[in-house]
Order: sequence, then C-alpha cells, then structure tokens
Amino acid sequence: MTTTSCADDMRELRECVLINSCKIIFMLAVPCITYMFFTLLDFLIVNPSLTFTLLDVKLYAFNVSTTTSTLTSNLQINISCKNTRYLNGFHFDNINVYACYKSHQITLPTTLPPAYLENQNYNITARIMYHDPPVCRNPFV
Repeated sequence: MTTTSCADDMRELRECVLINSCKIIFMLAVPCITYMFFTLLDFLIVNPSLTFTLLDVKLYAFNVSTTTSTLTSNLQINISCKNTRYLNGFHFDNINVYACYKSHQITLPTTLPPAYLENQNYNITARIMYHDPPVCRNPFV
C-alpha cells in the first residue's frame, strides 16, 4: 500500500491543470493562426495592383476671371492603366476623372468608358474634360 502526501496530490493537480490549459490554448490558437494565414494569402492573391499613369495633357482653355474670381478650363488627357497581377483581370464599370489646380477642382468629373483590363495588360484612354460655366470659386486661396 502506497501513501501519497497532500503535496504530491497538489503537484499532480497543478500539472493536470497546466496540461489541460495548454491543450485548450493550442486548440484555440491553431484555428486562429490558420484563419489569419489564409486571410493573408487571399489578400496577396486578390488584392488589385493597378498603376495609373497620366501620359499626356493638352490644355485648350484656361481662363481666369478676376472680376468674379472664377476659373474655366478645357483639356484633354491620356491615361494609361497597367495591371501587374498574374491571375486577376479587372472590370471597371465606372471611373470618374477630374482635374485639380491648387487643391481645387477645376473640371467636373468625367466618366471613363467601362473597360476590362486583363492580367499584365495596358489600357490607354483619352478623354476631354471641360466645364463652362466655371466650376470653382476663388481657386487661388
């Protein structure tokens, strides 16, 4: 017949609680780490990587009225868009473009036509942006 002291029972109880709590933490941590890994993987694969470049601007009219502190403009822009993703193509339903001068919008938003940009392709768009009567009040502030 073996006799155990109360200290041995307490030590075994502490070890049992420690082992069970480690198991519970491990059971909770593994799914969380797995979820974070797949979320990061999804972000890296699906995240759009588009580069818009302004190729050319032709300024046809840029009139400043000192009496009414207004500005009118008429310009043509050429924009290039490059898709650098290998797997994804992007469909643009609605892209609005406008011009700013000294942090003030000087043209109304111009909508670019819908387009599909395949993987690793370029798309070049030319648009005329204008607005008359003037868009902005006192752009020089």
